[in-house]
Amino acid sequence: MIKRLAVVLAIFAAVALTAPASPIHVSYVYSDSMEPTLDVNDGYVVVSGAVEQGDIAVFHSPERDEYVTHRVVDRTDAGFVTKGDNNDVTDQSTGYPYVQREDIVGTVLTVGGEPLTIPNLGVVASLLAGNRLLVAAIGGLLVVGSMLYDAGDADRPERSVVRVSDVTHPLLVVALLAAVGILLTGAVTHEMTFVAVDGGGGGANTLTVGEPGTEELLISVPSQSFTYRMLDTEGATVTAHEANATAVSATLRIPPQDTHGTHDASLAVYRYPAVLPEGVVRSLHTTSPVLAASATVGALFAPIFLVYAVLFDGKQPLRFGRSQRRPNWRGGR
Repeated sequence: MIKRLAVVLAIFAAVALTAPASPIHVSYVYSDSMEPTLDVNDGYVVVSGAVEQGDIAVFHSPERDEYVTHRVVDRTDAGFVTKGDNNDVTDQSTGYPYVQREDIVGTVLTVGGEPLTIPNLGVVASLLAGNRLLVAAIGGLLVVGSMLYDAGDADRPERSVVRVSDVTHPLLVVALLAAVGILLTGAVTHEMTFVAVDGGGGGANTLTVGEPGTEELLISVPSQSFTYRMLDTEGATVTAHEANATAVSATLRIPPQDTHGTHDASLAVYRYPAVLPEGVVRSLHTTSPVLAASATVGALFAPIFLVYAVLFDGKQPLRFGRSQRRPNWRGGR
C-alpha cells in the first residue's frame, strides 16, 4: 500500500516540476507531429542529460516561441537535426535553424525503447489551467474544512471514535457542490429590458405590441481548451449563433408582447469541462444548466473519488497529534 501511495505522490511531484530548468519535469503533446509515438495530449517525463541520435528531445525554438518535442535524427557541426515522427521532412529542411545543445531542455524518458507516457495529461492540465479559480476554491474548502474540524475536536475532551470517512466524505461533497456552484455562477450573462409600444415609435430596445423582435448580441467569452461553450436564454430564443476564439455572437428572437410595458430577457454563456461527449452535455444543458454542471463536475471528480477509494480505508479511526499515531493505510503499515 505504501508503495502505491509513493507512486501517486511521485507522479504529482513530477507534474509540479514543470519549470524547464528542473532536472526532471512533465509536459504533454499538443500537436500530432510525433504520432504515433506520442499522441495528442499524451504526457511524458523529461530528464536532463546527454543527447544522442534517436532520442526524443524537448527544446526551445525562438522562431516558434515555444518548446518543441521532436526526435533527433542527426548531429552535425552546425547542431542537431530534428524531425517529428509524423512529418515527412526535418525541421531544418523547412527553414528552422539547427538545434543547439543549450536550447535542449532534456529528452523524453523511455522504458524498453518506448517513451513512458501519461495518457490524457494534456486534458487534465488544460482544465486545471483554465479553471484556476475552481482549483483554488476546492483547495481552500479542503483546508478550511480541515481546520474547522480540528478546532471543534480540540473542544471535546471525550469523543466517540472518529473515522477517516467522517471527515473526507463531507469535504468531498462540499468540494463537489462548490465546483458546481462556481461553474454556474461563472456564466457570462447579458441582461436586456425591452419596452412594448404601439407601432411607429420603435427604437433601440423597443418592441411593437403583437410583433416579435430581433436582437443581435456579441458577448466576450474567450474559448478555453477542453471546454464547451453553451447558450441559455430567458425571455427569448436563439435563432442563430457563432463562436470564435474570443467571443460568442447570437441572434435572439423576442416573443411578441400582447400589452404595453416592459419585457426582460437574458442570454447566458456557460462553460463546461469537456469530460463528457458534447452531445451528452448539450442534452443535459438543454434540460438544465444545473444538471449539465453536476454531470461534468462529477465526471471530473471521478478520478479523485477512485484514488480515495483505492488508497484510503474510510473505516480506520482518525488519529490526532496528541496520540503520535497515524491512521493505517489499507493493506500495509
